[in-house]
Amino acid sequence: MIFTPSRIESDAVPSSVSVSPALTLHNLGGAVLHQRDERRAAVCFADGLTLSEELRFRYGIAMNLAGMAGVAAAKGQPEHSARLFGAADALFDAMGQVVEPGDRTEYDRNAAVARTQLGAQAFAAAWTAGRAMTMEQAIADALEPAALP
Repeated sequence: MIFTPSRIESDAVPSSVSVSPALTLHNLGGAVLHQRDERRAAVCFADGLTLSEELRFRYGIAMNLAGMAGVAAAKGQPEHSARLFGAADALFDAMGQVVEPGDRTEYDRNAAVARTQLGAQAFAAAWTAGRAMTMEQAIADALEPAALP
């Protein structure tokens, strides 16, 4: 999970603010989730999400929402996962952005896990509910105590 400079520069973050820690937390979360350590991954993504919110770094928010969605899928919480994927997708659309090709495989794989667990129709309904959330609602949903270790 590598963030390119074009993603960083295209967001509404003032140039004097470093988003590197938020990106590092996201990348670390992805690495430990790949090692099947959902607890540590959730902590990394939650911290990355909180920091991205403080910085108003919307791309970081979307990617960390997707990371938390992957954690939810790995923990057998497919409805929560689908909602968070829907919220991340809506935020990408609102920014006119897409998931970077280097992140797309993992993003799609995690979404497929949740879709398989939940079923296509229920997944689509939860995804749609996530797309309808405000960014603030999605962040609160991702950080609710039941979602964290």
